[in-house]
Amino acid sequence: MARPILFFSRRKRQKAINNNMIMLFSRRCNSNRESTEEELKKLECPKCHAKGLEHYSSYERWALTLETDGIGRLTLKTRRIEVERVKCGCKKTHALLPGDIIPYKQYSLDTVVAILTFVLSGNLTVECVAKLLKIPPQVIYGIIKHWEAMLLRVALLLRVIFHLFTFTGSYCEKAAILQFIAENMDKAPQAYLRYFKWPMFMTWSQNAIPQKSYIGISE
Repeated sequence: MARPILFFSRRKRQKAINNNMIMLFSRRCNSNRESTEEELKKLECPKCHAKGLEHYSSYERWALTLETDGIGRLTLKTRRIEVERVKCGCKKTHALLPGDIIPYKQYSLDTVVAILTFVLSGNLTVECVAKLLKIPPQVIYGIIKHWEAMLLRVALLLRVIFHLFTFTGSYCEKAAILQFIAENMDKAPQAYLRYFKWPMFMTWSQNAIPQKSYIGISE
């Protein structure tokens, strides 16, 4: 007798998606590695806040990073990243992501900020930057749209945490905010995550149902 075929709704499949992660700002896409036992002992679970996590599994993902070649030309490089997943005693598992990764995005955080700087502060057209970096113009327009949507949050962060700017929406203020982010990539993304409990430029996966996420940070 043939085994019955079971059909599961898309909604049921999506419930299995794990949105839990810990952002490791001491690591980068080009220098990611597996954590040592001592490092795992110091990590804190974003859900129960207990320290001492253990290696659980790993998976591969890809990231596009903006780098210079041997003669100083800007180029997009595709990097394969081995993402470690760890487990806490509360049974929650968390992905350990390098600090320059944007969850659910292909382009690294530094690359996104560089693209915005080229277009909004460097007086280059979208078409020019697209041709220079060999990426679709639609990608750049999407990045700009996302930046405009989160601009008020970034302005609030700079005012509350860094005591900068009274935002009125002028072009000069927008340019100054972007410049500050670009010049402070070593601290602005961490501050954004700590204040809003959400990684900078992260959006929900199109295949995921919005649900409770536990997002931690380690510097």
